[in-house]
Amino acid sequence: MAVQIPDAVNTTQSDWRFCKQCHSLFFNGYQEKGICNGAPQVGGGHSAAGWDFYLLADTDNLR
Repeated sequence: MAVQIPDAVNTTQSDWRFCKQCHSLFFNGYQEKGICNGAPQVGGGHSAAGWDFYLLADTDNLR
C-alpha cells in the first residue's frame, strides 16, 4: 500500500527499521547497526524486522 507524502515535506530518509530485540527504530543504512540493548551478547547490533520506515523531514525549517 503506497503512502501519500504531503507536499510540504521535501525530503524523506529511508532505511529506518524496527528492531525485534529492543523494539525500537534504528537506522539500517550503515553496515554497523548500532548497539542494541536487547541483543543476546553485550554490544550486539540491532536485528531488523518488518517494514522499511521513511522519516519525513522538512529541510526548509532546519537550522
